[in-house]
Parts: sequence; C-alpha cells; structure tokens
Amino acid sequence: MKTISFVVLFILISFNLDGHTQDNKQRSSESVSSDMKFGHLILELPFDAKLYNVTDTDPQEFLANIKSSFKDKSLLIIFWATWCSPCLEEMPQGKRLYVEAKGLPVEFIWLCTSAGTSQDKWITKISVLKQPGIHMFVDEKLENGLADFFSKGGFPNYLFINADGEYIPEAITRLTSTTDIKRTLDLYNR
Repeated sequence: MKTISFVVLFILISFNLDGHTQDNKQRSSESVSSDMKFGHLILELPFDAKLYNVTDTDPQEFLANIKSSFKDKSLLIIFWATWCSPCLEEMPQGKRLYVEAKGLPVEFIWLCTSAGTSQDKWITKISVLKQPGIHMFVDEKLENGLADFFSKGGFPNYLFINADGEYIPEAITRLTSTTDIKRTLDLYNR
C-alpha cells in the first residue's frame, strides 16, 4: 500500500511540475537579473527556490561569478546528491535555517552533483521537500574542481564565504547541529 501511495504521489508531483514548468520557465527568464552568470535558470518554484543548470564552468570562474552576483552577502554553499541519505536528512534543517536567516544578507546555494542522478530526480527532490534557496545542478567537473579547491569531499558538505568574500573553513559542519546553526547565524550578522 505504501508503494502505491508513493507512486501516486510521485505521479501527481510530476504532473504538477510538468503543468507549471513552461509558465515558470518563461516567468523565471524574465525576472532573473542579467548579472547571474553562473548558470542557466530552468525553473522558479513558489517556495522561494530558483533552479539552475550549470555545465562546462571553471571552478574559480564559477566562484567569482557567484560572489559578484551576490555582492555584500554571505554564501552558504551546500554540496549534496539526490541519492545521499545524510544529505536528505539535513535538508529540513536547511529549510529551517533559511527561514531563521530571512532578511539577513545571506544566500543559500545548494549544489547537487549530476553524478548518479538525473535533472528530473533533482527537480522532484527539491519539489517534494519544498527546499528554498538557489539550487544548481552541477556537472562532475565543476563539483570535483570545487572539492579539490576547498579540500572537501563527500556529501553532504558545506562552504561558508562571508560578505567580504573570505572562505571560513569549518564555519558549519552539519545543518542538524544547533551549535553550527547559531554560530553560522552569528557569522551572518557580522
């Protein structure tokens, strides 16, 4: 019975996404600032989520483009995968942190690897979880380049770049850690 319910839910979500995708694509391409140079906007969702596809991008160029697109804002960058159970367990906390940080100069940027998944699965996961923020479906080249650049590996993983553009190692290690959430919110307020 649970399997049937899940299949019905998945079909309804897929139908709902398919019905709104064209309208959202058209609306989103009109509303996006022209200085967003980090990827192609493919969808905006009603729970404050923007979804981008990012391919063939140099990691350093990508970071420079993100920093220039979100001037005077801190960046919380979350590496995740659709097949990663710990990532999915952390997402409700990410949503809570997003709500708590509303109005603060911070952007939540979710980087999902394309390895072992599809863009459709990625969109479905974000939609089911109603995960707000900037979402990017990134190719393995970019994901690996960023992991090497910041000496990070595995999923989930986190980067915090303050409003001055400085990377602060280990500013956050888990979204489910209350200490990390408080410490990160304190960093936003500096």
